Amino acid sequence: MFDRVREDTDRYTFSSGSSRLHHLLLTQGVWAAVEYRFGRWVLCNVRIPIVRGILVWLGVFRHKVIQITTWTALFPTADIQVS
Repeated sequence: MFDRVREDTDRYTFSSGSSRLHHLLLTQGVWAAVEYRFGRWVLCNVRIPIVRGILVWLGVFRHKVIQITTWTALFPTADIQVS
């Protein structure tokens, strides 16, 4: 998951020359991508039901906040393939 987030932020960093931290804090597309990556990781990798339930609940809350503030929605159930 962290490698994928690093790749996502590197795409922005390469084109603009700003730092990775700058994009994590200020770029709305990166917020949505990070939330998607985390939600997808929880759905695919967390096997302990109580932990998964808590993380899904927190993810739904964060997803809604990001959706309202950025008008962007990447749902963790989406399967995004890179060709």
